[in-house]
Amino acid sequence: MPNEANKIPAAGPKPHYAWAILISCCLMTTACIGVFGNSSGIFLQPVTDELDIGRGVFGLAMAFQAIIMGVCSPYAARLIQTKNINLLAGTAFSVFAVCFGLMSQFHHLYQFMLAGVGIGLSGSVVFFVLTPILINNWFKKKTGFALGLALAFSGIGGIIMNPLGARLIENYGWRVTYLIFAVIVAVLSLPVAFFVIKLKPADKGLSAYGEDPATAGFGSSDMGQSILAGVPKKIALKSPAFKFVLASAFFMILSSAYAYHMPAYGPSVGLTTAFGATMVSCSMASNIFCKFALGGLSDKLGVRQVATLAQAIVLGAFLILILAGGNRSANLLGALAYGFALPMTTMFMPLIVREIFGNRDYGEIYGYVVLVVSLFGAFGAAGIGFIFDITGAYTLAFIIGLFMMAAAGLFMHLAFSSGKRLQEIKNSAKDAEDLIDAYPLPPIKAWIIRISFSARPRLSAISIRSL
Repeated sequence: MPNEANKIPAAGPKPHYAWAILISCCLMTTACIGVFGNSSGIFLQPVTDELDIGRGVFGLAMAFQAIIMGVCSPYAARLIQTKNINLLAGTAFSVFAVCFGLMSQFHHLYQFMLAGVGIGLSGSVVFFVLTPILINNWFKKKTGFALGLALAFSGIGGIIMNPLGARLIENYGWRVTYLIFAVIVAVLSLPVAFFVIKLKPADKGLSAYGEDPATAGFGSSDMGQSILAGVPKKIALKSPAFKFVLASAFFMILSSAYAYHMPAYGPSVGLTTAFGATMVSCSMASNIFCKFALGGLSDKLGVRQVATLAQAIVLGAFLILILAGGNRSANLLGALAYGFALPMTTMFMPLIVREIFGNRDYGEIYGYVVLVVSLFGAFGAAGIGFIFDITGAYTLAFIIGLFMMAAAGLFMHLAFSSGKRLQEIKNSAKDAEDLIDAYPLPPIKAWIIRISFSARPRLSAISIRSL
């Protein structure tokens, strides 16, 4: 009889590949949002001072790349879901890093705008769209936690890179610092973009994390229900809920543009640029906490409730910064509270879109949200810069930010309220008249809906897909 003590224990279950996707998203988010997006503010003062460019004008150059990014986002979402994702993401990150590095050689504003074309085109793939689509595809449970964790690494990147970048600029200049940052972007992103990420679990012969393999790809044993697990894009884009989502996102992105100016805010109240960079790091720290903790909390309490809590904290942040003046402690407290504004569009907005419109056309619907966010958000930093150029202070900009965050919260609640009927349609395919009454349809489509709802659920699902 074999010795039981000498038997090799059976290996435990292999970790789900979704966790490799999550780690990859963490690294890619650090590269594009953490290193570039959340740390670009440290270049504002040294670049504009050396090149003798106004902060508002330089902000417009940065807005140019954001406009291109936004315009291309819906197409990028479609490309992500139809092309080789490794080649697409790897090429995008390569272009992104090269353009970032080229900024070290620029002497004129138009050169930054030309580089903005490359950054905008590549950023439309990797900046806001790629990570939410991957997380949504790979996680059917703990979606908020996974997305929050992935995006939290943008804050980690900001915490590390802002003080590091400020020190590098002081010792070596902004040109060398641009080159160093470009190398960091490439090292963090290219290996996982080219070799690790996969668009969906089926590409690895798997089901999503938290999904029953027996019903993978359907979401329900009821075929009609599964196919209708989401609002069709054509219906979603015409709905009042979508318009309220866009309005909320518009004010959210404008309210989150202030971190870019914090390094320059320090000297404006008698403090140092290094203190301003420290304020950015404080915002990044609370940004990490917000995404990590509130992302998971939204899975339990609901996206609407948790987003409202974050918005209330941001309102307090603006109030503190309005009254802080040169007080170091008050400014640090305001920066910590302001960090809750940073995940508004990057974490909460994808979750809001998924909560209201479901999974069916999530990527393309969210791509249109990113389009509006990028187009209007592109002018947020520039607008703040112009306010500073005119008034010589940031106080008026903070007052405007207070009202914008309040408006963002109002429109978000209107979106959820308007989305209730969409939720009913998303979760039930039994009432043709409800669908026809909810949305104006041509007579022929209304007739198809009535006929197909009287047939099998699968036929009704197919008819809705044709809307």
